[in-house]
Amino acid sequence: MNRQQFGKYLSGRAQPSARNRRAIAHYFGIQEDELYLPPDEFAQLDSVRPLLSAFGVTDRHDRASRSVGISRAFVKDDPKLEPFFGYYHMFYRSPSWPGKVACVAIQWYREDGFVYHKAIERTHSRSDARAFVSKFSGQVAFLSGRIYLVEYEALSRASFAHTCLFPPPRRQLTYMTGFMMGVTGHMKVPYACTCVWKYFGRRPDLRKLVSEAHLRDLESPGLDPYVKANVGAPTALMDDAVGFDVT
Repeated sequence: MNRQQFGKYLSGRAQPSARNRRAIAHYFGIQEDELYLPPDEFAQLDSVRPLLSAFGVTDRHDRASRSVGISRAFVKDDPKLEPFFGYYHMFYRSPSWPGKVACVAIQWYREDGFVYHKAIERTHSRSDARAFVSKFSGQVAFLSGRIYLVEYEALSRASFAHTCLFPPPRRQLTYMTGFMMGVTGHMKVPYACTCVWKYFGRRPDLRKLVSEAHLRDLESPGLDPYVKANVGAPTALMDDAVGFDVT
C-alpha cells in the first residue's frame, strides 16, 4: 500500500479491501470499527495523530480540536468524574421489547484528559431469534451536579442517544438512576425512558460482565430488585414519522 493509495482512502475516493482494512487498523493500533469514526474523532486518537501529520492533514484536525460550542462542556481532567471510572451495567426498557429489560455493558475511561465511554449490547430478532450485537461510543460531562452522556452507535452510525444521570452521594456508588432519550433500533421511533446503572468497580470479571449484558424478562426472578423497582416503562415521543403524540 503506497501513499497515493492511502490518500484515496483518506479522501473517500476509494474504500480499502478487507485485507487492507485490517492492515491499516493494525498499523494505527486501533480496532477496525474505529476506522469509520467521524474524521475529527478519528484524528484525536493518540496513535493516529503523528501518522496523520506525516500525510499532511494535521492542521485541519488541529483546528477542529480547538472548536468551541458543545465541546466546551467536556472539561479536560475534570476531577468530579474521577470517582465514576470503571464498569457498569445499564438497564432500560425500550418500545422494541415489550415486557423486557435491556442490559448494556459499559466502560468509562479517560483518554487525553477527557472521559469517554464504550458500551456493548446484545439483543436478538423478534421474528427468528437471530443474535445482534451493537456497540456504542460516547463522551461524558459533569455539569451542575448532573452527569451527561452523548453517544452514537459505533458500527452503523445510525443514531444518537442522550442520557442524564443523578450521581449518588459520595462513597455510595452502587446504583445511579437517570433518563435516556434515543431511537429504537428497528422501528426508528424516538422514545424516552428511565434507566438504572449498576456499578461493578474498576476491575470486574469482564467476561461475566459482557455475558450478562442481554435482554431479560421484567418478571425474571434473577433481575436485581432495585433495577426492577426503578426502571420505568418507555414513552414513545412520536406516533408516526411526522408528528408528535400529544395525547
